[in-house]
Amino acid sequence: MKNTIFSFAFLAAISPLALSAKPGNFVSVQAQEAISNDFPSAEDLTWGNDQQGVVTAYFNQYGNREVAQVDEDGNLLSVLTYYTLDNVPARVRYLLTEKFPGKTIESVVRYEVTNAGPDDQGIPNVSYQANLSDATHFYVVKVSGSDVVTKQVLDKD
Repeated sequence: MKNTIFSFAFLAAISPLALSAKPGNFVSVQAQEAISNDFPSAEDLTWGNDQQGVVTAYFNQYGNREVAQVDEDGNLLSVLTYYTLDNVPARVRYLLTEKFPGKTIESVVRYEVTNAGPDDQGIPNVSYQANLSDATHFYVVKVSGSDVVTKQVLDKD
């Protein structure tokens, strides 16, 4: 029961985009092309309109679930990647196992936001949110660059 509540709370906290999407009637050609170009291996693509001028693409790629937001001009705004445990990036896995030896990695989500400010030059800001566990606790951890920060510790019982 606590596993289910923990998993739902985690997903709800980091992916309000995915939970609030509504079916859309219009996706610009530029947005469609952006997803096709940026994610050429995308499968099972569906679309949702979250807000005026922004659409969300939901798809699978390389065994992972992806959620990407694109504006109507085709600019990629953000990407969530829900990794399968086999696909967790080696560097992230290394940092987690070094900081939390003996803990089990339950799930990892990659969050990328492309900064659109005049000085940002479209350089993405990438971080990872991980759920880990041991016999008595769940851990919610953020990995950004080489920093590994525990965000929350929950008792299993």
